[in-house]
Amino acid sequence: MQFDLLRRNSYFRYLWYAQWGSTLGDWFNQVALMQTVLMLTNSISAVGILLLCRSLPYVFLGPILSPLVDKWPKKTIMIVTDIIRAFLVLSFILAISYKAIFVLYICSFLFGVMSVLFEPAKQTLLPLIVGRKDLAEANAFSSATNATVNIIGAILGGIVSSVFSPITCFVINSLSFLWSSLYIYKIKYQEKREFEDSKQPYKKLLKEGLVETKQNTLIRYIILIGLSWGLVGGGYYILIPYLGNNVYHLGGLGIGLLYAIDGLGILLGTYFVSKLIKANFKRALISFGVAYAFQALWFFLLTQSTDFYYGSAFLFLMRFCGGIIIPLSTYMVQVGTSDEIRGRVFALYNSSYVGIMQISYFGTGYAYEQFGLPVVGLISGVVSLLCGLTWLFQVQKGKFYLSVSK
Repeated sequence: MQFDLLRRNSYFRYLWYAQWGSTLGDWFNQVALMQTVLMLTNSISAVGILLLCRSLPYVFLGPILSPLVDKWPKKTIMIVTDIIRAFLVLSFILAISYKAIFVLYICSFLFGVMSVLFEPAKQTLLPLIVGRKDLAEANAFSSATNATVNIIGAILGGIVSSVFSPITCFVINSLSFLWSSLYIYKIKYQEKREFEDSKQPYKKLLKEGLVETKQNTLIRYIILIGLSWGLVGGGYYILIPYLGNNVYHLGGLGIGLLYAIDGLGILLGTYFVSKLIKANFKRALISFGVAYAFQALWFFLLTQSTDFYYGSAFLFLMRFCGGIIIPLSTYMVQVGTSDEIRGRVFALYNSSYVGIMQISYFGTGYAYEQFGLPVVGLISGVVSLLCGLTWLFQVQKGKFYLSVSK
């Protein structure tokens, strides 16, 4: 991965510092939180409920709050939500102290509310500080950073959570949010329509975002195909802690190792994007569909494996495809929308994706326990494969090329 963009663009570098610190803390949180839930309940359904609580705000508040991302300064949104999340993470300690699972559910919901504003603000901020010719590389670099930190954070999080306690992980995560807010504060940029948009009626801003997602063919298909991974992805995020703790019987360390393998796959996938795709839009369209189809295959094989080594190999291949999909989907939304409306589109995109995923959290958690991993994995894999093939068929028909000039 080239570091030239970091050297040339100081504001992107600050955003990268913020991302590095907060993502590292997030993985300490992720491992500790999953271990805490299983320790308190010993139920995979409880993991699904926890993830459901965190994702509910995306569904019910994402579309409603989407105009605020374009109406308010992006930096202000990110700093305030980072500071609030720093305090919310500390409240997870109460759940351990009082053995109160409901505390995790409530605080995870509030955490999700903050993320509803933070995530689209971050996605919208990137094109404001990075030129279009560097945008695909910046997205790949951002995804690669997440993947690298995933490897380090997942392993360290598993070790710290097992050797010390989940409480230590939560404290580290809280400090990481403060680190992130400090570097975001240093970023400077120009928002062209900030004051003009602030005078428009809120309902009009909301309607503009809905109309854009409906009329923009590229955005509409990205949202639709994202729904299929939302359906499969909910099962995946429940599957990882379940495999590490209940199938491979490795506890917090097993969960951490699987997340590390996840990160390694993502890292190499993003390297593929930065080296072979770059800003070639046609190549991005084709690679997105091919990776989506193969991701479905590796997910199916992962759900059939009861051996740690085979499971790790399938997980790696699956997440390599994910490393291609993640930066390309973000890149295509960024280049397919204008600065003035991009925040609303991202908020709606995130809410629709997370909306179907929250159904998957509850549904697949229940399905895993009732029907077993192999059956659910087969159904999920077939659905995702069909969506990937549908995307490639639309690319062949030239369905998306009119969106390039938008």
